[in-house]
Amino acid sequence: MPPRSSEARATAVALAILAALTLLPHPSLLTLDAVHVPDDLFVSDLFGGELPLRASVGRMLRAGELPVWEPSVYGGAALLGIDLLGALCFGLISRVAAALDVFLLVVLLGAAGSAFVLARRLGASRSGAVLAGFAWAHSGVMATQLRHIGVVATFAWTPLALALLDRALEPASQEAPWDPSERRRRLAAFALVVGLQALGGFPQALLVAVLAYGAWTVARLAAWPRDPRGRLVTAPMAWLVAGFAVACITGFGIGAATLLPIRDAALHSERTVRMTAAFAPAHSAWLSRAFGLLSPHARGDASDGTYRDTDLFWESYAYVGLATALLAAFALFAGRRRRVERTLALLGIAAFLVSFGASTPLYRVAWEHVRTLRSFGLPTRFLFLVDVALVTLAALGLTHVERWYARRTTSPLRARVLAAGIVALVVLDLCAAQRRQNPFVDGASWLAPPESARTLRREANVGRIVSLGAAAEHLEVYNRVPGWQSLAPFFAQRESLEPNTPALWGFDAADGYFVFPGRGPLFFWGRYGVLGSGAAARLHHAGPRTVTMHPMFARLLAMQGVTHVLSPVPLDDARFVRVPSASSWRVHRVPDPLGRAWFVDGVEPVHERSAALARALEPGFDPRRTVLLRDAPPGIEAVPATGDAPGAVVHWRREAASRIAVTVDAPRAGWVVLAETWHPEWEVTVDGQRRPSIEAHVTGQAVRVDAGRHVLRWRFRGRAVRRGVALSLAFAVATGLALRGARRSRGSSPDRRGSSAP
Repeated sequence: MPPRSSEARATAVALAILAALTLLPHPSLLTLDAVHVPDDLFVSDLFGGELPLRASVGRMLRAGELPVWEPSVYGGAALLGIDLLGALCFGLISRVAAALDVFLLVVLLGAAGSAFVLARRLGASRSGAVLAGFAWAHSGVMATQLRHIGVVATFAWTPLALALLDRALEPASQEAPWDPSERRRRLAAFALVVGLQALGGFPQALLVAVLAYGAWTVARLAAWPRDPRGRLVTAPMAWLVAGFAVACITGFGIGAATLLPIRDAALHSERTVRMTAAFAPAHSAWLSRAFGLLSPHARGDASDGTYRDTDLFWESYAYVGLATALLAAFALFAGRRRRVERTLALLGIAAFLVSFGASTPLYRVAWEHVRTLRSFGLPTRFLFLVDVALVTLAALGLTHVERWYARRTTSPLRARVLAAGIVALVVLDLCAAQRRQNPFVDGASWLAPPESARTLRREANVGRIVSLGAAAEHLEVYNRVPGWQSLAPFFAQRESLEPNTPALWGFDAADGYFVFPGRGPLFFWGRYGVLGSGAAARLHHAGPRTVTMHPMFARLLAMQGVTHVLSPVPLDDARFVRVPSASSWRVHRVPDPLGRAWFVDGVEPVHERSAALARALEPGFDPRRTVLLRDAPPGIEAVPATGDAPGAVVHWRREAASRIAVTVDAPRAGWVVLAETWHPEWEVTVDGQRRPSIEAHVTGQAVRVDAGRHVLRWRFRGRAVRRGVALSLAFAVATGLALRGARRSRGSSPDRRGSSAP
């Protein structure tokens, strides 16, 4: 058998073994009916956070609609683009659990393959590469961040990008002479992987990865041999630096489908406020976190409620196995004179120091010179680079062990058996330590509508819903269990329909669990789980025996299209009518609901949301008669409501997630008020004629109409998503063409001698 064919076959066998090992900790994924429900104190991050929104996006895509607006959270919110893998899985697979499992399988297998490729690129044996692949796919950061599937979809491909970049940056030699077309091909492949990371939908991790790629480029080029005149900087090196910059920009262009909408959403959210360096969490537990790399439970564990440190366990857990850490240390000793080991060590140490936030000078320097870091809330996200460095060093360490033992034995088989035994130790260690971080449940049962949802389905004219006290109840469950040793209390907690779970069962909520809510909903509801962060927190209190409410709280709920309220205990307002239900959570009808749209003939301009809230709380204010317009255009003045009730007939219909139709028979000129979060990209027509939509009340919007029958149509343009998708396609096609052109040029070159890694 030719050597190349034998090598390829051995590599294929190693990859097959790696794939089987990667699936070992989570075999339930293969059933395509498993859902993991890790908890984040006040909500299940996946079940109540990212999963319902991705399921909603999948439904939009299957209906042929570009997902630009999500009506189920915060009274409506602009979507944060289209992450490629999520769109493919949830768009093509209608069953939510199956789509999630396919997503996780692709991420885990992709992560394992990426680390395998990087380890082999840097000189590791196949056994070492298998160890690196498994340890990275089931590293601490990957295990705990499976709750944030957009995060792991960005993390996973970092080793592959490093491998492709390293190959593009290797110095020319007699065996591999300088070939610009070949370098362009390698950089184009690197750009595609950066684009894939960008399309994961987590720009923070992308930024950290790109910083690491830049550091790797500097270290790789600094080790180039000098030219005959002793100069280090040569024309090829300058060409490669420029090529690296172009490749990164191209990767960002490929990721525009997520990057542009995220940027646009940030501009319309209070998240635009930059942090100071002192705001970033500062942790001084240097030794305990370092020891956590050697012991999975050095500081306790969130899964059993024993974690008692000041930071979040799932944001600072980076365990990759004791044997992995020891092999990494051995690699540093055995390869202390090699560039690869030193570079990996420096990369890991720098990321580890930055992860401590403001307590280290290194983070402060990075914060001063890399302005994007000022939007980071959790510098612990740098820990994924620590795990990448550790698993790659461990692969090289195992390679050193294999070679050392092979020189001392007459049987090559013994060296392979030793390596296999070490890999088995790592697999067993990580299976025991990491499986507990993600409790998997039966998808059919967990995603089935709870009794509270079935109760709401029997109700007529259900608008938006609100669960009062859901976050506090979830925290109480978390503290009582503790952790998620028993999932029965969390299963019962589904009855609360906490955000964003209503989207799974076809309901909309006035609040939500969302990264960039609009300024209006954020002002009123605050950030979910952050106590007292919104005005609503001052208007009601969920106590152990009753929910006390401001007398005008029901009015404010009705103004946001809320028709039903859920609570774990009775409400102190007798106007709320309890709906008969077998649910452990009480379901109430909101008194005097306004619906999703209504007509008024009175108007009062206001300049601030706080002024609108204060006016709405006045006993004499009637939202059925008067609309509060915020920042109304010039020429609109206060108009008192007429003495008679408006008496208009209004019909509301959602034609699609981003399109709403309203018909109105107006007895006189006035305003149609829509209980949908205002956003500057809402486009409104009245009988086909465009009209401005003005922010109304605290979160809604309103449009002026004349007397008579009218048809109003709202359409959310979602320009950021549309432009992003167009840019992503353009950059992806251009990169693919460049990759194909470079391959043709390389194949037709008569002087091509091939390329080999050092």
